[in-house]
Formats: sequence, C-alpha cells, structure tokens
Amino acid sequence: MPLFKCAQRHCQLTLRFGEPAVCPLFGHPLAAFEPPDGKLVVNFHTGCVAQRQQREFDAASFRLERFMPATQRGLFDLAMTGAGGPVVVTVKVLARFTMPPKRDWGPMNAAYSQLTAWTGTEQRSWMQEQQQSLDTVWNASHHVLLLTHPGGWTRRFSPVMRIEFVEDKSEAHIVADIEKAPPIDPNMFNCGGSRLDLAQIITGNPQAVSTAAMSSQSGRPVAMESSMLGHQIEGVTIQYNIVAHEYGHMIGLPDEYNSGGAIGGKDIKADAYAIHCQATDKLALKAGQVWHWNERTDSLMSTGNVVHARHLITVWEAVTYATERLTKPAMWSII
Repeated sequence: MPLFKCAQRHCQLTLRFGEPAVCPLFGHPLAAFEPPDGKLVVNFHTGCVAQRQQREFDAASFRLERFMPATQRGLFDLAMTGAGGPVVVTVKVLARFTMPPKRDWGPMNAAYSQLTAWTGTEQRSWMQEQQQSLDTVWNASHHVLLLTHPGGWTRRFSPVMRIEFVEDKSEAHIVADIEKAPPIDPNMFNCGGSRLDLAQIITGNPQAVSTAAMSSQSGRPVAMESSMLGHQIEGVTIQYNIVAHEYGHMIGLPDEYNSGGAIGGKDIKADAYAIHCQATDKLALKAGQVWHWNERTDSLMSTGNVVHARHLITVWEAVTYATERLTKPAMWSII
C-alpha cells in the first residue's frame, strides 16, 4: 500500500515504503493532505508542498493599514493580491490650505502682494495635480517587486503610488499645510519650503501623524537650471517634481543630498534625523540595496526625478510583512 501519493497537476507519483517523501518536481518534502475538517486521512494522499503554497498564495489578498517602515518615518496603507499585478501604496493626507505670512519676500514681493485667498476650485485642482505628478514619476517607473519562490515559481508586482485626501485628521497619515505661493521663478531655487517632520521618532509614537509643509506649486514640475541643483542635465534645465520627492518622505525615505548624520546630540529631537538615516541604511541592506548619501544627482530623493530600486525599500518591507504567512523576506527582491 502506498505511503504517500502525489497526484497534483505536473506531479504524478506514487511513493512506496522506503522511498523518500520528496516531491520529484520541486524537491520539496511531501506533506500529508489535510481535509477541511482538520483530520488526517488514513491513506496519506498528498500533494506537493510547493504547488499547494502557490495556489494558496495566488488566491490570497493582502492588506496593511497605517504601516510604519523600519526607517521610523512615514505611514501608508498597502493592498495587493497574490496572483500578481499592482501593489497599491496609499498615503492619506489632510490638506490645510493657508496663505503666506506677511514678510519681506525680496524680489518676489510684487508677486506675493497679488495673491488672493484660496478658492474651492483652486484647492480641488491642487489635489488633482498631486496624483498626476506622482503618476509621471513614481508610477512611470519600471522597477518591480519580484517574488522568487524556492518551489520554482515567481510573481512580479508593480508598485502603484496613490495619495488620498481626507477631511478627518483621525484618518490621516500626514497633515499637510499647503501655503499659497506665486508661480515659482525658474531662476530661483524655491520649492516652497517643502518638508516633512520626524514626529514618530521625536514623540516615540510609531503612529504619530507627521506634519508636512508644501506649496501651492508642488504639483507642478518646476523648471530649474541644472547648475542650481548641483548636477548637469541634458538640455540645461530639469523639470523638478516637488510632490514626488515629498511623497518619498511620506513613505519613509530620507534625502540623498545630505549626510546621514551622527547620533550624539542633546536630546532625541537633535538625534532624530540621524536615527532615521541609520535605520534607512539597515533596511536598505536587508532589502538588497544600498542607500546613497551626500550626492546631488538626478535621483528622485536627491535633486532629480529618477526612481531607483532603493526607493522601494519601505514598500519591499511592507510587502514582506503583509505576506509573511506564506513567504519569507529572502524570497522578495527589488528589480
């Protein structure tokens, strides 16, 4: 009487006493088939472990909410299905539309003096521009997350970056103050003072909602002289995408144009950026990447618009968490 039987598609074999209980197709140990009631059948009919895992993975859906990466910065949601396709990353933003303070704006005084209060139409247009800008940079990237299962099957997943505007702070991952500004002068390196704080590290609360500052111009690619960015671009100017860069911070990435810093300040606030950067280095290596520091290049997290594989390290981490029941981190790579 057979001890094991492998009767799945592409794997036909009956094992007898004394033969190794190994799937001949994938080299995986055979596991006894368990019916829905959880009881082990007496005749030990089995299937190949790898094939069962593949079918289970393909049929599964995976979700994370308010995921904070190991870089200790940013929050986002993630949704994907095992059959392949997009990995949807969503950052929920509460936008607070503000006017600039009264001060001396130098050469831009006349332009600032002509600004009028935000209208509802302007606010809606601004929100639409943010997603459009993400589409032209993040969602035009060809980098994917690759699952290589030791059972001999693979799956490819394309990250799709989304920004969703919410009205309730309790739903938000980021609260952004959007300051109205005149059109940016291409001869001035002015990104509207865009930034995102490090509230999660400073407060010690992983779910703390960070505050961002952005400009009314952030959704519009800005023509900058390449010499002002510290690197040369063919055609002299570069269409710098502000919101795409800031979105990188929202999903947990640091800048590349400065150093990672050193821990040794007076308090956690002084050390926060260094903590963030050191954690980024560790996560990058875990994901098979190397982060870049002190470089002014065409990279998105430096002074350009190019998405590199390393920019997906926090998405890689989220995917390994979401699928940990069925995969191991070593099975995932960024290509």
